[in-house]
Amino acid sequence: MKRSTFSSVSSLAIIFAASNASARDTVSVVSQTGLGQFAELIQSRAFDSEISLTQSGEANEGRIAQVGDDNRAVVAQSAIASGATAIVGQLGDGIGIGLANDVSIGQSGRSAAVVLQTGAGNLTGVVQRGDDATAAIFQNNDAGAAIGVNAAAVAQDADGAFIVLRQDGAGASASINQSITATGADAIVTQIGVSDSVTINRDKDTALVCQNFQIPSNGNGNYGGNDSTVSQGAGANSASVNQDGLDGTSFVTQSNGGNATVDQNGNNQTSTIDQSDSATADVVQSGDNNGSLVRQDGASTAAVDQDGNRNNSDLFQFVDGATAEVDQRGNDNRSKIEQS
Repeated sequence: MKRSTFSSVSSLAIIFAASNASARDTVSVVSQTGLGQFAELIQSRAFDSEISLTQSGEANEGRIAQVGDDNRAVVAQSAIASGATAIVGQLGDGIGIGLANDVSIGQSGRSAAVVLQTGAGNLTGVVQRGDDATAAIFQNNDAGAAIGVNAAAVAQDADGAFIVLRQDGAGASASINQSITATGADAIVTQIGVSDSVTINRDKDTALVCQNFQIPSNGNGNYGGNDSTVSQGAGANSASVNQDGLDGTSFVTQSNGGNATVDQNGNNQTSTIDQSDSATADVVQSGDNNGSLVRQDGASTAAVDQDGNRNNSDLFQFVDGATAEVDQRGNDNRSKIEQS
């Protein structure tokens, strides 16, 4: 095993580069203490290698690049005010596609983490403790689920925390936890592919999005391209979205304890649920080209079941205790209900 160790209390840049030949079992360890430290570490054509970077102090930055398979990058950055920045890229080497790489980042203070992984079977874990922490994770599976799926997990205990996560490819999974004591936290998750899933827990809220777990009920074998957005404000809100089929769209907006369930099976379905109180809405869409809008401003209950094609339902509830049920069978039906 090749091992390189470097410690510094200066602000000098540090560069480690493996040779152009294939490097196996290479370990690089860098430790820095002080203000405004910068480290850049590169392992090219590396296999089963590791980079460990530790920075203690304000306004530090670390950059890591690993090209190859079975590599691991570990970053630990501790600060109080201005925080630190970590940028990690794990890519294929031009021969392979990048497999089974692993990133682990732990940060305190006002920190930022950026991770890019290509290939399959990659893992990313980010833990951030400090106000206004941000994380951006991009995983691109160009290998296919048969080789391995990508997974990402982010935990943020910080006011004003923000996450952007994008996963391209089949079978990706994401888990996001934002502290229930934090305020102003937000997460944006985009998954493109089949059999992807994401779970978001924040501010006592729970959001579960599952996309493309089954071939749609019409059996035509087309599935993918679904889009789901969940936005949760104050209160213990809960949202569950399941999208099977092609080009489904779901929007859920909740505050003050809303509960929403969306199940889309078919093609080109559209569902919008807007809840501003402890309301409950259940939307089921089968067939193709159906549209449903549910808007609830009170502690009400709504159920929409669309089984057919080109059906449309608009349901408005503006009073506590309201109950409405819409059942559309067949094609080209229209329904509008307003309760106030």
